[in-house]
Amino acid sequence: MNAKLLKRSVSELQRLTDKSAPLILDVNSGNRLSLTAWFARGRATVGNINDVGTARAPAYSRAVVQVGQLKRAIDTLKGATEFDLALDVAPVGSQNFWNVTLQGRDKHGGNVGSVTMGGDISSPHDESMIRLFAEIVKGNEIYSWMDQTNLRESLASVVWSVSDDPFREQLMDVHYRKLADGVVKLAATNRFTLATRKMCAGWNYAGWNLEQDQEGLIPGALVKFFCRNSGNGDLGIYSDQSVAITRRFVNSDGITNGGQFLGIKFNGWNVICQETEHQFPEYTPIIPRDVSIRMSILVNRREMLNALTYSSKNLTVELRFNDKSSIYLTIANKEGFKVESMVGAEYMIRKLDADNRVKINLDFLVNALKSVGDSEFITMKIVRNTHPVLIESDDCSHIIMPMHFQE
Repeated sequence: MNAKLLKRSVSELQRLTDKSAPLILDVNSGNRLSLTAWFARGRATVGNINDVGTARAPAYSRAVVQVGQLKRAIDTLKGATEFDLALDVAPVGSQNFWNVTLQGRDKHGGNVGSVTMGGDISSPHDESMIRLFAEIVKGNEIYSWMDQTNLRESLASVVWSVSDDPFREQLMDVHYRKLADGVVKLAATNRFTLATRKMCAGWNYAGWNLEQDQEGLIPGALVKFFCRNSGNGDLGIYSDQSVAITRRFVNSDGITNGGQFLGIKFNGWNVICQETEHQFPEYTPIIPRDVSIRMSILVNRREMLNALTYSSKNLTVELRFNDKSSIYLTIANKEGFKVESMVGAEYMIRKLDADNRVKINLDFLVNALKSVGDSEFITMKIVRNTHPVLIESDDCSHIIMPMHFQE
């Protein structure tokens, strides 16, 4: 099997779970491998990985190892471009265990080496979870087919604003709400920034099966996982550029872990996870209203990004609006580093009592500018230098909280 594909697949499963998470290796009758890993809120499977090579196993075989075990084995066999997988029954006491052997070959077919792992054949999870996910998969309800590129660009527009603070779990997810005419609005916030994006819900059999104003939370880890792996036809199992989204409620007899589940299927990946029940904060009130805008400025996005690209961290940028055709930028940090530059701008609104400067975090501004896609221009709207800065482009709206001036 392709070493690059297997390494990427296992690496992504480890990022989604952890090193000690159970990893199920299934070899089907066609001698093809699928990998399934369980994480706190769901399950991820990558299936039909190339012919596993000289697999020594019955027509259908299964073994369970730790994600970290297989990742270490792959890393040990450096220089391998192809892998063969062998599963041998190894009786231990009264139970059978699989010996899982990974053998590496270089591009000339030469032997790079092999690593053997002891694989348990016991269930990696309690039976209620096994039945739960079997119930979800059995439903086979595909509510929406969407273009991968469209979904990836929409999610990438907001995921940069997802919080990584484990003490604020409600901010670690992406919020969605169904609007009129098949439009879904996405939002993410980390308290210092807010990113929103409107997107078409896709073409399907019955819409996205969402009622007007219906909302929910998509786990941030799943959004990041999808953004990293979608659209990679060269590494994916399939070249299909569509993605299937399933959303259903599960509450079967004997299953204690029922609830609202979200499934996503693309490029050979099939991920099912439980939606969280956290309350996402109401963000609409903090978005500046048009009547309160004191300054609205049209700026070339690429020109501003070029002026803001610095590798140093913990930088701030002060934007000064001293004339009608440019913005003056001062990038600085607490250690005395300072760089000044200027970008052209068109002032569409400039009221006499407007503040002529605002200071914000440089990384937040750069991320906001990068996440609006290929838009040539963005619009910056400012109320006061103590109010949120609004950045708009096409279907994206981003808010960045300002920093205080130290006079």
